[in-house]
Amino acid sequence: MDKSIKAAQVEHLVDKVKEKIEVCVKYTAQDLTDAQKAQARANIGAQELDLESVTITLTCEDETVSTAGVTVTKTEDGVATQYTSDANGQVGFSVKRGHQYTISYGSLGAWNPPATTTYTANSPVRAITSLYRGLSAVCWGVLLNQSNFTICQGLVGERSLFTAFEAKIGRYLLKPDATAKKLKADDSTKYVDGTAIDETEGDVMVRIPRFFYKVVDNGNGTCTLWGSETEFQGCYTMPEQWIGAYFGYITGQCLRSRSGYNPTRSHNISSFHDFAKNIGSNYGLTDYKARQTMMMLFMWKYNTTNSQDPQCMGYGITGSGSNWTTEVQTELTGRTTTLGDACGGVAFTATGTLASHISLYGIEDPCCWFWEMVQGCYFGSSANSPAQTGTEIFLYDGNRMPTSSELTTHPEGNYRQLTRLTSSGYPKTMPLVGQFDLFATAYGGGTSSYWYDYCDAIATGQLLVVGGRAALGADCGLVYADSGVAFANSSSNFAARLAFYGQVTIID
Repeated sequence: MDKSIKAAQVEHLVDKVKEKIEVCVKYTAQDLTDAQKAQARANIGAQELDLESVTITLTCEDETVSTAGVTVTKTEDGVATQYTSDANGQVGFSVKRGHQYTISYGSLGAWNPPATTTYTANSPVRAITSLYRGLSAVCWGVLLNQSNFTICQGLVGERSLFTAFEAKIGRYLLKPDATAKKLKADDSTKYVDGTAIDETEGDVMVRIPRFFYKVVDNGNGTCTLWGSETEFQGCYTMPEQWIGAYFGYITGQCLRSRSGYNPTRSHNISSFHDFAKNIGSNYGLTDYKARQTMMMLFMWKYNTTNSQDPQCMGYGITGSGSNWTTEVQTELTGRTTTLGDACGGVAFTATGTLASHISLYGIEDPCCWFWEMVQGCYFGSSANSPAQTGTEIFLYDGNRMPTSSELTTHPEGNYRQLTRLTSSGYPKTMPLVGQFDLFATAYGGGTSSYWYDYCDAIATGQLLVVGGRAALGADCGLVYADSGVAFANSSSNFAARLAFYGQVTIID
């Protein structure tokens, strides 16, 4: 080999060694961050091993929040490797060119983590900046004053997300084979294409898509009820729900949700549940989660806790402060077919003034007509001492009725337990923070303040009925809860609403 060429090669190698020595010297510099050191090492490896050098910089909407010490996970070829961000919120590593890798992010307090993202290594260097966002950027919500539970600010956060979500709520005809077809948004007697429906083929149900929610204590005397169709940090899941558009009536030994009938009463909740399951094993009654959902939707829609506000859905069948029962015995379901999926009321002539059938996104008369029996919840009874004291609220999972053994002890399987007041009054406070539970923890409200509704309870009552009956006038509303009767009670004032808990296929 020519000596001059060999000398040039040696000189080139010496230069390379000098460059690497300089980099190594930089590694030890006090002003170089751990991520920069890792980046420098990765750069050297990338030159020699055909790697993509990756630097991730974590940031937060609140610049005063440190992003140091946050876990970042890289998954490559099925192998997950965790890294911890340095004092500057940075992480560095290398990935072989041509490989795919996925980055996911750990928690940073109450901030919502960046979305999990997949990349393909195709360049020498990749710089990624990932932002932790507040709930207002990914959710909608309402802000409540915790001293009086008035909503002190209208819909906050990403309002467009709520608009998109509520547009997906509406009435369908659900058939026993678990297929459902959408009804017209403004006329529930027809399908979307304008053809008339035959309700005898199934049941008119309201679909509410799955969403996520959480009530956050803001630490300043307010709390925010957040909602989103996208999972966020610390949220709870409200599954997709299929709720009867109308109070149920029994025909052919089945509980149906159809228009044109006076609701069936005078059965106990277990019998109503049996009649529902006669359609199919996935049918049941509306549960406690459905009642939570209705109140959340109402508050997001109208920015008030007063579900009888005449500027919202209306007073309901109870009318404006009247106490009457004559018309309720003969009124029929389906008066709100012209409202379709909308919220509002349809007035009718009654003894009480300003009476109307109301609808919440297609759920007709969710309060103010008959009491509605609810599954998924029962109460302890002091008569079952010492196993129960009567202060227990049991919220259990599953489309089922509690067994006789459970009614005297506690639910089997997954359940939550809250505390019940064993007296009656107008709720002032409720345990909202966290899962938005709608049971009074203190009284002192009224029909024109706080939650606007009443609450009945005694230490031996075990059945939950909600909404109030028309004769109770202004006491009625979405959060009116009564737990003053035995679980087997079959009052002529108690009705039930069909629900479906299986997988539904929506057809065009």
